[in-house]
Amino acid sequence: MSLHEAFERVRGKTSGYETISRALVRDYAKSRFQNLAQLREIFPHADQVEQFTVFNIGGNKVRLIAALHYNRNKIYSATC
Repeated sequence: MSLHEAFERVRGKTSGYETISRALVRDYAKSRFQNLAQLREIFPHADQVEQFTVFNIGGNKVRLIAALHYNRNKIYSATC
């Protein structure tokens, strides 16, 4: 399942963030985004907030907060 599919699966729900987090990590490793602009081509609702990237899910009912290290192709995520 891709991250986009995971977003669609939980749209309108407040649970399921573990699935999204796993999909984000997997898709991020495959895609090798170089910057936020490239990431937003696939995920237009991703926003930069200080050093973190925030993904709004289900109409802002769930937020996945991630620290993306584009140069090292690493991602660290949390959900709130």
